[in-house]
Amino acid sequence: MATFARYDMSSSDLTLTFLDVYTRVSDFLGLGTSPTGADLTKVKDIVYRGYRRFLLPMNLRVMRHHVWSFLRQTGQITTVTGQWQYALPLDFNYFWMEPTWGDNTRYVNPDPTSMARIMQMRAADKSNAHPFYWSLNTQKFTVTAGTQYEMVLHSPPDGEYTLVYGYTFEPDKPTDDGHYFIGGACASEAILEYSLAVAEEQEDDKQSVHDGRAKELTQGLIERDLKLVPTKLGKNLDRVTGLDNPSLARQLRYIGGPSTVYGVS
Repeated sequence: MATFARYDMSSSDLTLTFLDVYTRVSDFLGLGTSPTGADLTKVKDIVYRGYRRFLLPMNLRVMRHHVWSFLRQTGQITTVTGQWQYALPLDFNYFWMEPTWGDNTRYVNPDPTSMARIMQMRAADKSNAHPFYWSLNTQKFTVTAGTQYEMVLHSPPDGEYTLVYGYTFEPDKPTDDGHYFIGGACASEAILEYSLAVAEEQEDDKQSVHDGRAKELTQGLIERDLKLVPTKLGKNLDRVTGLDNPSLARQLRYIGGPSTVYGVS
């Protein structure tokens, strides 16, 4: 039996690789365990569709989309005097933690605002100062780079400051046989079931045991994932306590964001 390099040394031997999943899909469709040519392209595409479903799961208890904790990262920006536009990471999806000033900074954290208001303020005054506002802006789309984002500040910084933030990211899709899926062993089993469910729908135009099994596994993973979220969020010290306050709104309701993975909604 052929062996493949382990790309994530922290993964257990129970974790399914890209090869493991697409060969099981191939066997399920009656294409054998060594697909080639068009058959190989088909089963890989089915796995990608199954992976996308796993990455955008529905929490059936509350009937809203769940954001996996392992899709959350932190980042930081160091400002440059006079520069008001800052590119965000290429895998940026949306903020789960709004930008705040880094250590040893006594300034009030910048407030979120619209891009239209940023442009209005810039039209009135472009002089450098400590930034009090930020907005998320979409850079010009290209078919090679896809949708990319930037953070804009006003006023343009008058010096070097550090902004820290949290964002969700889109994981790279597996391409090599030995590549792993994000989330670990249990997640890879759910991804297999989603892939088999897609195969059923695409080839037989029906939903059966695999769709139900995928949702069951995913709900269990969501319940486990939620245990990583603290039960207490601390005291509410916001200046404004209405639901139009984004900081408070994060604690009381779900805030959606861009929901595309590999360019598919």
